[in-house]
Amino acid sequence: MERLFLIRLSRSRRHRREHPFSTVLLQRVNALIIVTISVLGAAINFSQRTGGSRPLIGSASQ
Repeated sequence: MERLFLIRLSRSRRHRREHPFSTVLLQRVNALIIVTISVLGAAINFSQRTGGSRPLIGSASQ
């Protein structure tokens, strides 16, 4: 998943080489997305260790 996103980002960087501000914005958004993906992955791993992802879904539905 992350590899595909990085490939898309590198392609968009080539197109927007004339606009440095947009590339900086893209890098920040990309970093934020990677951080959120890693945090979600850690939360899923933690919930699986504590006994499945069902309690996590239940708390979200409430």
